[in-house]
Amino acid sequence: MAHQPPARDHRRIVNGPVGNPLTSFRSREEFVKVLLDCVEWLEYLHIKCKIVHGDISVNNVVIFREPQSHPPASPIKIKKPTIKKTSTKKPDTTTAQVTQNAVLQAQGPILPAPLTGVTDHIPVFGVVIDYDYARFLNIIMDRTSGTLPFMPLAALDKRKRGKFAHCPTDDLESLLQTALAVVCFTTGPCGALREPEDHVPTSRWFNETDREQLFKDKSYDLMLYEEEIEAHITEYWQPFIPYLRRLVALTWPVVGREIGPSVATHEDYKNILKEALKAIKKDRETPANYAVTVINRQKRGRLSKAEAGRYPYPTKFSRGQNSQRIPRLLEIKHLSTWKDSVNA
Repeated sequence: MAHQPPARDHRRIVNGPVGNPLTSFRSREEFVKVLLDCVEWLEYLHIKCKIVHGDISVNNVVIFREPQSHPPASPIKIKKPTIKKTSTKKPDTTTAQVTQNAVLQAQGPILPAPLTGVTDHIPVFGVVIDYDYARFLNIIMDRTSGTLPFMPLAALDKRKRGKFAHCPTDDLESLLQTALAVVCFTTGPCGALREPEDHVPTSRWFNETDREQLFKDKSYDLMLYEEEIEAHITEYWQPFIPYLRRLVALTWPVVGREIGPSVATHEDYKNILKEALKAIKKDRETPANYAVTVINRQKRGRLSKAEAGRYPYPTKFSRGQNSQRIPRLLEIKHLSTWKDSVNA
């Protein structure tokens, strides 16, 4: 090459798992607590760091659990073994070995974790991860970013192509869409899914790849939120519904025949979620067991045509006469599985 590029050192950082999937929540209280933590996390990014995340989705919100240690109730006093000086025979074990054996004997045998999981109280924190699309505030981009089912309406609106600036309210909007996805597709903790035959209008959001059509689908469902979304939420989430309705009204206010700009703030979200958390605690829900082991899990074969619509983007959605919109199973996938929008 006539013009050699400058030498560069490539550095890669390998990290361990940051947290558990959002759908691994053990109770309604834990789920709302995670949402509240994420709002505070975003508020810190927006106010202190002056950046927006740009890709809030079910893949990029995780639950960080901090297990507590379980030391013995009281310190164990162990006497040192006495060795007669007149004996020339060396002891079979050292003092350290005797001490370790005594501690293990006092604590009892070490048993494997039960397959049914544990009921321990484990403190949790909501964490926002993956900052590939993060940017400074008020930057107008000719390309939008995000994961389609969770993208804010403004990023999908063709009228704003080439003049869209991702705002803090857009991150809050994506977070609320993430919460709605979990609420609409689950019937309980730890990712308990509803039946595939259930009618869930928001399944359209997960099957549509055309941004213009997705904008129309979302706008219609959100304008008629109580009929198209709230009416199809399962019984498990009923205590949370009044607070979701308030968040939706702030985030997607209906003005005339369309949705106006969001009037929600971090403070609004925090106040509503704190009220929800206080009310949900009164239900005294028993948290689901943590870390349940699934045995003999069979590998999933190829998807049939009937169930292919439940998964994101297996094929482009057909608008034929016999087409169906089947609710998609809510499962955690790698970010590379989702198609990010470009040139919107």
